[in-house]
Amino acid sequence: MIRHVHAGDIVVGGPEDELRAILGSCVAVTLWHPLRRIGVMSHIVLPAHRGGRRRKGAPIEDTRFADEAWRAMQNSLREHGISVTECQCKLFGGAQVFASGSEVGGDNVRALRDLLGQSGLTIVREHVEGTGHRVLRFMVGTGDVWVSHRQGTIQLPAKGFEQ
Repeated sequence: MIRHVHAGDIVVGGPEDELRAILGSCVAVTLWHPLRRIGVMSHIVLPAHRGGRRRKGAPIEDTRFADEAWRAMQNSLREHGISVTECQCKLFGGAQVFASGSEVGGDNVRALRDLLGQSGLTIVREHVEGTGHRVLRFMVGTGDVWVSHRQGTIQLPAKGFEQ
């Protein structure tokens, strides 16, 4: 079954699932347990929650942020009796999407590399940074992640959208 992983989502899938995401500056982490054929994909928007206001109705862990999403991913696998250290880890996204030079994509990648490293995980595959956007297809039954990457940045007008 195809399941879409939107910004701020964490989705756990089984052998019959295909998890999909579209990334620009956002970063996706996939964790896959090869024996159980269970996987989880996150779609992370920002590197860390800086203690500001949470969106209305947001859960205790706001999984738009790398640090909180990482905790939630670990908890979701733990509910299935799986430790993240038993999983293969892959990292995707973190592109520069706008020509203005925003560094949020690179900041996201660095934040995730730090969190994964602190947990003792090795990233077995990655496709990160650069420009443009990526479309991911995580085939949970096999652990394969297919990436389609379109490079380029978007130039925003300096003032509104006048013609």
